[in-house]
Amino acid sequence: MAKWSTRKRLGHGWLLAVLSLAPPVYFGAPSNAGFLVASFERQAAPPLTQQEVAQQLADLAASRQIFKLTPGAARQKLSGLAKLEDGLQTNELRQLIGVNINSGIQWIDMQFQPADTGGGKTSWQFLQAEFGLARTDGNSDQLYQSFKAILTKRLAKLGRQEKETPDKGVAWRLKPFDEVRLRKGDFLNPLTKRKQQVVLLKMSVLQGEAEK
Repeated sequence: MAKWSTRKRLGHGWLLAVLSLAPPVYFGAPSNAGFLVASFERQAAPPLTQQEVAQQLADLAASRQIFKLTPGAARQKLSGLAKLEDGLQTNELRQLIGVNINSGIQWIDMQFQPADTGGGKTSWQFLQAEFGLARTDGNSDQLYQSFKAILTKRLAKLGRQEKETPDKGVAWRLKPFDEVRLRKGDFLNPLTKRKQQVVLLKMSVLQGEAEK
């Protein structure tokens, strides 16, 4: 059985998934997962297979639904992946955070920025989302290549694919201001505050422009 371990904008982070043609495989929790992660896990969604996680995340990117989510809609739309809880909230940023280690999702970090809706009222619009997955054996190459393949297939006709580089990974620019970027490396887990070797897929609105 394959196992997986466990940033304003709150730093760099990414939305990630796994694709596999193998029979259903469920993911195991890393041994260094802390109490906070465990508390999120008690409220986690049912475990998903690799292919189910990959399909749901690819659908969010290809349909561009994620770029239009509000905090309330995000909780509902992503409920099949994990239960999202309130994180940091300031006048300039609102965060939702979650985890579902049994499905290989080490963290979900969604961030929203304020938008003036008139009459002195403020609503929250999507800024970026990051999901992180990692293999406990540290082998992220296969994970990266698998998800790059499904994203390329789904996004090729929707935007411009940038040249792939070792440090920046590969990205797709979707009109007008949306970006989907896939990377691999050591990144900070916002829950454990520790770096992990992961494959990260980040969906974000560029230049601070929220989707209307």
